[in-house]
Amino acid sequence: MAAAHLLFSREYLRCSVCLDMFQNPVTIPCGHSFCLGCIEQCWAQPGAPASCPQCRTFFEPTPRLCKNHILTQLVQDLTSSVLNLLVPCDLCLGQRVKILSSCPACMTTCLTHLGNSMENLAHNSPQLTEGADRQCLRHDRFQALFCTTDQSYICLECLQEEHRGHSTICEDDSEKQIQSFPHKELQRGIQCTEDEIYSWQTQMNAIKIATLRDKEELTKSFSDMVQMVTSTQEKVQHFMESLEQAVLIRIEAKLQQLMEKREALLQSKEKLDQLSQPGSNLQLLQSLEGLKVETKPSSSLSFPAEDFTSAHLVQVVTEFKEQLHHLCKKHMDRIMQKAYDVPAPSRDLLPGIQNRPLLTLKPQGRVDFLQYARKLTLDLNTVHRNLCLMAGNRKVTCKLQPQAYPEHPERFDHFTQVLCQERFTSGRHYWEVQLSGNQVGVGVAYWSIQRKGHERACLLGRNTQSWCLEWNSSRCTAWHNNQKILIPKRHHDRLGVFLDYTAGTLSFYEVADGMLLIHTFQAAFDGPLCPIFFLSWNSFVTIGECSASTTKSNTVSIHFKKQFSADF
Repeated sequence: MAAAHLLFSREYLRCSVCLDMFQNPVTIPCGHSFCLGCIEQCWAQPGAPASCPQCRTFFEPTPRLCKNHILTQLVQDLTSSVLNLLVPCDLCLGQRVKILSSCPACMTTCLTHLGNSMENLAHNSPQLTEGADRQCLRHDRFQALFCTTDQSYICLECLQEEHRGHSTICEDDSEKQIQSFPHKELQRGIQCTEDEIYSWQTQMNAIKIATLRDKEELTKSFSDMVQMVTSTQEKVQHFMESLEQAVLIRIEAKLQQLMEKREALLQSKEKLDQLSQPGSNLQLLQSLEGLKVETKPSSSLSFPAEDFTSAHLVQVVTEFKEQLHHLCKKHMDRIMQKAYDVPAPSRDLLPGIQNRPLLTLKPQGRVDFLQYARKLTLDLNTVHRNLCLMAGNRKVTCKLQPQAYPEHPERFDHFTQVLCQERFTSGRHYWEVQLSGNQVGVGVAYWSIQRKGHERACLLGRNTQSWCLEWNSSRCTAWHNNQKILIPKRHHDRLGVFLDYTAGTLSFYEVADGMLLIHTFQAAFDGPLCPIFFLSWNSFVTIGECSASTTKSNTVSIHFKKQFSADF
């Protein structure tokens, strides 16, 4: 309260010529007030007419200067209030007593307690400093305020300069703030937080136990399925062995018949040879009828070997294996989706999980990526004034001439950057961009990224709020949180960006049928993400139309030009 009062008084008791507190303030006819010495010095120039240094009103003749008694009294009151601010003695209780000295190693003391403690001080005690020595070395003023932002004492001049906008308290108000602090509310908040921690820990343990139980059940289920397949395998193998045995028995019987026939034929041949000797014609004619045997070959096999091989059975099993594989692939996403059907109160803990299959395969070719294609539009309210939007806000270039964009609180005012209108909080997203020019940065950023100023918090990739790849004529680098990774230099004129929000990955690809991976960021995204672009002078970015017919082979090759912009 006191600090605010002093600040208010200081603003209106400053001379606009010397920019210091009024010294003998006077008021001229136009109503403005100045120090007597300042206005006399302004009007002391020979030949120059008297005029107001603030509103430039001319006076003829030179008016008489009259002292402003109200301003004089206000200046005196402000000065006395600052000089009379009491720094409390560390040993005093109750009424605050102005300190006499202070020891940088122990405490501040008033005159009474300083006298009582002098007897206890040894010769090697720290040197005492005067309480009035707590003066600002820069402005030679008493440091009456405490800056909670920088944790240091400051004077009123410091508050107007390097500590402008910082949170400050007056020393007079510090004890009141401590006494008025709701200690009971703080204790209640601690207890509530501890109860909430215990509740979450209990839920975490319950989830672990339930997950372990479910894993055991799943293991048993899959083991049963494996056992069924194994049992089927054993049955098929037994059937194959039975079929083999039956066929072999029939073939062995046929072989036995053939062997007996061959033996009979051999005997007939031997007898015929004996009868063929000279002088045995009568006996040969008598026995010729008995030598007639069947000499024709047996009919073809009625059991061809190829009809009894396992080739047909193997073919059937192979077809079954392919059908089983197709069935598993077809139903796996549905099975996992069912596993992720969590109750509504739990969906806040698992953002986007109700629409995410667990084992969705990572895209491989460009056709796979195009199923996640998004149509992007550059945001007119965030674009920097030196960026010119074209082609329905889907193409941007950096120019030296500022564009006539209206004032907007979300516009980048220092770095030549622009966000897209689209915001992503879950799922998979893909877009392609055409790059050319001196220096281009492509990436994503939280919608809450800082827009005003030239700090790192505003520049793409130099903070925790953004991720990007940056190209120029000599190198390619990946940036996040002001940390860079050098990427092997390649010519990338068409870039594919793939964001898997739920999996926490941001990947950059060289657009082609095979989609060559350039770099991947891994992060735990926790807010709306927007595509963002940074361009230096004479650079271009075009958001491409994602279609299967547009490939790297038929895109126009655009080479980077010489780098002119600074290397951020």
